[in-house]
Amino acid sequence: MLFHGTFTSEEMQVDHHVFHVEDAAMLSFTLLDGEFEHVLVEVKDPSGAMRALLTYKTRVKQACLTDSGLTSTNGCVPGPIPDGDWTLDIVRTYPVEGGYSLRIDVNLGSLPREGSNPLKVDRGAIVEPRSGWFVGDFHAHGMYSDGRISQEGIAKSVEAAGLDFFAMSDHSIATTKFPSVDAMVLPSTEVTWDDSGHYNVHGLADLPDYARYVNGAASKSEALDKLFKDMKGRGCVISLNHPFPRGWTLSHDFDIRSLSLFEVINAPHLFDPEVDNERALRLFDFLWSRGHRLMAVGGSDAHKKNYFDTYPIGIPKTKVYCNGLSVNNVLHAAVAGHSYVQVREDFEIAFRRPGEQGCSILPGERAEGCVECRARCTAPVVWELVHNGKAVYASRGRVFDREFEVALGDWWRLQARDKSGELLLVANPVHNLNITPEECRFQALLNEFYSSELA
Repeated sequence: MLFHGTFTSEEMQVDHHVFHVEDAAMLSFTLLDGEFEHVLVEVKDPSGAMRALLTYKTRVKQACLTDSGLTSTNGCVPGPIPDGDWTLDIVRTYPVEGGYSLRIDVNLGSLPREGSNPLKVDRGAIVEPRSGWFVGDFHAHGMYSDGRISQEGIAKSVEAAGLDFFAMSDHSIATTKFPSVDAMVLPSTEVTWDDSGHYNVHGLADLPDYARYVNGAASKSEALDKLFKDMKGRGCVISLNHPFPRGWTLSHDFDIRSLSLFEVINAPHLFDPEVDNERALRLFDFLWSRGHRLMAVGGSDAHKKNYFDTYPIGIPKTKVYCNGLSVNNVLHAAVAGHSYVQVREDFEIAFRRPGEQGCSILPGERAEGCVECRARCTAPVVWELVHNGKAVYASRGRVFDREFEVALGDWWRLQARDKSGELLLVANPVHNLNITPEECRFQALLNEFYSSELA
């Protein structure tokens, strides 16, 4: 069965096709003609359930759906293949010229390949029972979208980096099969509808049905707003990713209350930086000043072996404090801000009340009165204590020790830099914030932020 179509000049497009299946044990999908771009292929069975989500921006042009996880490929949801009318939706949110074609075959055959489905894991299951800091990466890509590394290569790099967890956040698709790896795989995707804003969605339980949000929407912003609200309602955690890449204009508008995380450090491994992380950090502080307590995370945004011939997953790392390692615990801790982001060096941080031992106040927690911050690093760094968005104290060395007073309306956070000024650490604030947000639309907040930069 051959399907083809032509892309229009409209902002968004969904082409709807129907095909009949009878006596099939296997469906094979082959992407033929089409631009190497984020155009999505959605396949639903007669009940309307999502059974495959693929992208044209991949070097993997074939996929296979069977009733077995052993023979189904990544991007497909294994299970019975019922007789009846199936649907094929081609979803375009990028401006793309030309057209597309793809082929669907029945009972071609497939090679068995071991792997587990991150979407179907028990998200409450404790992988490691200890309480403490767990190390991970919230943003990575592979060859099933525009990356240039196999899943096996990613697994080896994850183990070499010593990660406890990582997000396989391929562009707009979701990983349904990943080889055996010691680290926990967060079920994630990076919603990538254009180059005006990217957003990670963590905690997926099913393949996203983007056509559902695009159909009937008056604009891309309206469709995204519906998507974010729905995903949050399903228990997913949404992150604003790398807000200031080179050449981008952030044009999406949505209710920012749907988002919980903010990627403050993205891809610091790049030889020629493509993201303005300093400006991102200023926006992070600005949002806090307006009462929007998005919590900081980091993401390598790794795509290929471009850091001294290695895949740079874990640059940066995000350390998250959990009472046992599970998908739910990592995401709950990230939303609470019990985390900090570190680059290359290793950091240890403890907030506590004077006279107490250990870390009695976690980053992201509310506190009042005198708080002591102690920290250390594997190398000398420039420490900066930030109060309500402004650095008020700096010191240099391997160790930091300072007390500060948390008053009503305050937020305090710790950051560190190397001698050249590059960010190496961002810890989430300890705060006593009592601000009720007056503005919740992203574009209005951005415009206010832009004005503040000119003041």
